[in-house]
Amino acid sequence: MEKIQPIMPQEFTNKLQTKKNLTLIDYLAFFRPCLEQAINFAIGPFCWYIPDTRTMKIIAVSDNIRQLTPYTQQEWLGQDVSFLAANIHPDDCNYVLGATALAADLNENLPVEKRGNLRINIYGRMLDANRNYRWTLIQYPDRYFNSDGKIESTVSMLTDLSHFDLIKKPMMTVIDNNNKECQYFKVNVDTKKISPFALPNITKREQEILKLMARGLNTPKIATALFLSYHTVEKHKRNLREKTSTQTSAELMSFVCSNNLF
Repeated sequence: MEKIQPIMPQEFTNKLQTKKNLTLIDYLAFFRPCLEQAINFAIGPFCWYIPDTRTMKIIAVSDNIRQLTPYTQQEWLGQDVSFLAANIHPDDCNYVLGATALAADLNENLPVEKRGNLRINIYGRMLDANRNYRWTLIQYPDRYFNSDGKIESTVSMLTDLSHFDLIKKPMMTVIDNNNKECQYFKVNVDTKKISPFALPNITKREQEILKLMARGLNTPKIATALFLSYHTVEKHKRNLREKTSTQTSAELMSFVCSNNLF
């Protein structure tokens, strides 16, 4: 079993900082296709920032970041790890940094052709626009690797989970689609161990329904959006509850979001 170790901001910098070089990379342009697609898989209000690990500074930020954090776009630009750490709950901060460092290691240790199949999700409490802590999903949907195979930049996506009453403690999930058995690995800071779990097979149609449920749509609205009958949508919901051993829609969404089944 591999353990997730909480780390301090300076240690985080030491682990992730890459070598400086003279090559100028337009990371924002590189990540633009990913950013344009983000709305299609977001499960709540989100913002993003892009760091450069050569300088360990934030070099690009979404226009709406002030709506979801206490700081403006200009205040985020040029900030370092200490600034990011100050936005994370003190009890969660070192675990979130440790999980992020672990995520980098997992990506960098994969063969190049398999890196796109790894999905990382980190959960922790971060400040909202009113300086209240709320649970946030931290994802890295795209990464830029340098010639040494190190992550030189990444899209860091922050999704507000305050509309879900499901996360109770910081954790990290990893789904490796390279594994033909689709094993799921979950890092829980109580035990600090990665443990395998078997996940149910969710069909494409069921995923579409789950995404609409996450956005707050009820059965009639889902039926209209997907051109299905009311009874067909209800049947899919029953099948999903059976697959996940849940009794209600709330329990279903809790299971789905905790296990990243979208």
